[in-house]
Amino acid sequence: MEKESVIVLDFGGQYNQLIARRVRECNVYCEVKPYTMSLEEIKKINPKGIIFTGGPNSVYDEKSPHYDKAIFELGIPILGICYGSQLMAWSLGGTVETAPTSEYGHTEVEVDTEDALFEGVSKTTVCWMSHTDYIAKAPQGFRVTAHTPVCPVAAMSCPERKLYATQFHPEVMHTAEGMKMLSNFVYKVCGCHGDWKMSSFVETTIAQLRERIGNGKVLCALSGGVDSSVAAVLLSKAIGKQLTCVFVDHGLLRKNEGDEVEAVFGPNGSYELNFIRVNAQQRYYEKLKGVTEPEAKRKIIGEEFIRVFEEEARKIAKIIGLSAIKYGDLSNQATKDYIFDVDRFTSFEGNTGPYILYTIVRIKSILNRYVEAGGNLEAGELLKASNGSEKNLMLQLSGFGSMIESAFEEKAPHKICAYIYEVSNAFNSFYHETKIMAEEDAAVQAGYIRLLELTKSALEICIDLLGFEAPEKM
Repeated sequence: MEKESVIVLDFGGQYNQLIARRVRECNVYCEVKPYTMSLEEIKKINPKGIIFTGGPNSVYDEKSPHYDKAIFELGIPILGICYGSQLMAWSLGGTVETAPTSEYGHTEVEVDTEDALFEGVSKTTVCWMSHTDYIAKAPQGFRVTAHTPVCPVAAMSCPERKLYATQFHPEVMHTAEGMKMLSNFVYKVCGCHGDWKMSSFVETTIAQLRERIGNGKVLCALSGGVDSSVAAVLLSKAIGKQLTCVFVDHGLLRKNEGDEVEAVFGPNGSYELNFIRVNAQQRYYEKLKGVTEPEAKRKIIGEEFIRVFEEEARKIAKIIGLSAIKYGDLSNQATKDYIFDVDRFTSFEGNTGPYILYTIVRIKSILNRYVEAGGNLEAGELLKASNGSEKNLMLQLSGFGSMIESAFEEKAPHKICAYIYEVSNAFNSFYHETKIMAEEDAAVQAGYIRLLELTKSALEICIDLLGFEAPEKM
């Protein structure tokens, strides 16, 4: 029997993987695919359903990511979320505009419980909103199935074409009945049976790892956390002794937890692999001595983990002749999914790289909208920070010079990576807290724009140093 699947088309949303996870929790196989995936490729997969993710752009900007309108004629059920809902509306003749009032956070939404998506959902339910644009008018043939006092089309549907859309995010825990909504889409709209199990995914993944790695060697950074431990188990089952796990014990784990990690993965454990334990407790204690600020501690811990692992990696590389080492301690978001060469940082990929590039694209989009509205990019001056997120972004930017100097002096490109991740986080917090384009005070708005220009410059310089180029759209 052909495997049922749902694909998530990623338009730059930060919750792309979470959406896929929620679908899998419905016992339906799901994969995330880039929005650049062709219509022909989708036809070959023949999914039971398609979900459009959110994203940082405005659909009416020609530089924003779009998709062939023919996708809506395939007869495959589609659910658009946030940007995805706006893309559906805009593509099919609806109206999408800058919202007079942005919504961010917990929001009470009135829903039509007769709609398939909201069957079994409370008529008034709490959902998570995060948008500055909204659907002002639904396309012909669609009916509005949810609204808020300031969002006239919080959800819409055209059951005859199996097209559904929500302005809010049903995939996040903050949406109280979001899982019910996604379950309704997967089962009632897409007609899935839910006979896929995670165990089948494990078997497939192990087989794929075995085929891809072949006779090669793999080095895995093991923190003892869930992500790196799962990766180690899968790799062990796939390639056995071709895997070497380096466990860095920084002395900050729970009591006896370091010994427990070794008991599971070490020589007396149940997995076939090579295990190296690095007792770096004293090294960490010296680095953390006198540091009281939690965020500063987190950065020190993450950075030292990289340093210790790289040192061990070089030792092992000299022995087994590795030319490149992939690792990802997924419990440390600041170093997530980076790929390192033995001697130099070569690239970054996974969730973190695209997140940074999407941040730059988002800033460019805002600057373009400002100019189109008659704004002058040269006129603004930085003003005193008006909120905590703006102050934090300014603080991050103020450290640009010293970070670059340190990175070059120590030949440590990882510092640039960590910095641009922190700047991206700071900007996105500022973006969600501040109504940049809706600011009525021209001087304040010009100050915001100046801050955005500085942020864009800092990020572009950094990724240029790392050998990347920021796209105009993604």
